[in-house]
Amino acid sequence: MLFSINTDLAIRILIYLAVQPTNRFVALTELAAALNHKHRSLRLIVPQLIHCGLLESGRGCTGGVRLARSAASIRILEIVQLGEQKAGSKFAARDRNKDHNPDPGCIVSSNTPMLEAMYDNVQAVIISMFSDLTIKELCTPGVRSAVTTFSARWGERKPADSRAI
Repeated sequence: MLFSINTDLAIRILIYLAVQPTNRFVALTELAAALNHKHRSLRLIVPQLIHCGLLESGRGCTGGVRLARSAASIRILEIVQLGEQKAGSKFAARDRNKDHNPDPGCIVSSNTPMLEAMYDNVQAVIISMFSDLTIKELCTPGVRSAVTTFSARWGERKPADSRAI
């Protein structure tokens, strides 16, 4: 199963913020540079993460975003469900009525219960795996080291280069 770019980016945003010093707000320009992504992409995803209670924002020259909850309490399943609902994938729609056939005229979909069973099994494995995995568990020592190095270099930039959100 492929996940949307937004789901992947949301997970990486949360990992980056999880390894920051406690209560540090990170500007979107820093996030975009650290994740090698366009600022515009983050401006679309970050508000969704704020709305869902995963991030909180701060204003001003020291503003930006930070985790609203502990990294240990943010399950990957939450993020995947959020991202894939927006993308309209089959994963987000699997809790639909079992009697519902999206195309009753399709002779293949109405005659392939094994295909539906296979999709259900794949989804069950994904849900099981992602419901137990948290952002904190993805913050490996290698990630921590790379983020610490990047953040230090980011903080050493000239004032003219640094712009808040």
